[in-house]
Amino acid sequence: MYLKTCWIENAGPIDHLHLIFPFNSTGAPKPLILVGRNGSGKSIMLSMIVDALILFAQTAYYDILKGNDGIRMPLFRFLGTINQRINSEFGFAALKFDHNEKSFYYVEKTGELEYSSYIAKLPKEFGGLSSISPWETTEDCKRYTEAEKDFEEIFRGSSICFFPASRKETPHWLNTGSLGIESQLAPDDNFQGYLRKPIFVESSGEENKRWLLDVFLDSLIDCEIPETDHTAERMDVQLIDGGSKIYSEKIDLESKLLLKQSRKNMEIVLKKILVHLGLNKPNFKQQVLCLGMSI
Repeated sequence: MYLKTCWIENAGPIDHLHLIFPFNSTGAPKPLILVGRNGSGKSIMLSMIVDALILFAQTAYYDILKGNDGIRMPLFRFLGTINQRINSEFGFAALKFDHNEKSFYYVEKTGELEYSSYIAKLPKEFGGLSSISPWETTEDCKRYTEAEKDFEEIFRGSSICFFPASRKETPHWLNTGSLGIESQLAPDDNFQGYLRKPIFVESSGEENKRWLLDVFLDSLIDCEIPETDHTAERMDVQLIDGGSKIYSEKIDLESKLLLKQSRKNMEIVLKKILVHLGLNKPNFKQQVLCLGMSI
């Protein structure tokens, strides 16, 4: 799912912004960098994108927004005239996302704004906004496409997350128990309707280390000598030098190759990260230890 275009008017310091995101000839998105002074509206625009993603995801999953009890939905961004541009009558934002030739919309509206006349002046790419509920002239509201099945597929098969300005990583020397910091890892269950992948990520160091260790351990094939011939029927037996036998638990070849490839992929990523951080220098060992990793 790609963000194709956005329209923002009277939101915080933003007077008017109409941005069409660039794509190359193959349809892949080009990198985009927002540049501006402090307080020019960069974070406001990003927060709207995050709002859209979170509200899309909660259409299909229960565990996206904390405190969602199925009746009242907590908002990610505060909604109200406090977020409008000073001396403006209204604030408005519309985002359009595309996936598999389908379009999904997110709208945030505050202040006094008449629906039909404003919709008529928007660019043609927002013609699909008629698919979401119209707003009342004086209400503050968020509107978005509710496509449960589409969003279930999109978020289950994608890695979508936002690293906010408040992002932090816990240093290796900190005794987190003294501060009451608990792991954010989700319970290991498969309840339907739970995504188990956070979109808003402030800290991921511990989770990443545990995941790396899981990949490494899962790629190992345990060997053991069976106690009885009956056990041997469930084992692969190989002859080695001197006629000795080695026993290993039977596992299908496809699974073994997938586990091996997962570890190779992990090693490739780690090598690139470590080289980028300059860990190929003489003090390599010391810096790796500071990362809390064992190579």
